[in-house]
Amino acid sequence: MALSGREGDQHAKNDQLKKMKKPTTVFIVEDEMLIAACLKDQLQESGFQILGHSARGEKSLDEIQMLKDNGAEPDIVLMDINLRGALDGIETARRITELFNCGIIFLTGQSSKEVYERSFFIKPLGYVLKPYNLEQMVMTIEIASYQRMLELENKEKRRNSPDENIC
Repeated sequence: MALSGREGDQHAKNDQLKKMKKPTTVFIVEDEMLIAACLKDQLQESGFQILGHSARGEKSLDEIQMLKDNGAEPDIVLMDINLRGALDGIETARRITELFNCGIIFLTGQSSKEVYERSFFIKPLGYVLKPYNLEQMVMTIEIASYQRMLELENKEKRRNSPDENIC
């Protein structure tokens, strides 16, 4: 029996949600230890799998590479923009997007136009201002995870398509 209209649309959405039931994996890059610890605890309680945490951009690149080498590349990287060290969060995110297949969500206390414009070209899947609201954070991660899943499916279809002109 074929479903019509809204019922069919809802059925398709439910199928997509079932695909997402595997917990979204998250790596946190945050140099404020209290914020990082709270994020880790709150996100785990919300059903996300936290794969690790780093306080420095340089170290996060090494840790994500180790995760990838072990078959556990994170779905989402929560990236503080204002990091201490040689690499700020925007430059670290740029490198992550070049080296890995992770979605980026920026987490920052800075909302200046300059910071936004620099981060915009990384093509983040989300942008959360500190102090963050847990409900907003969870929704942002869920939407980003879904968007990332659709992008990966699209890449796979293009790769497997015999017609090179399909977008």
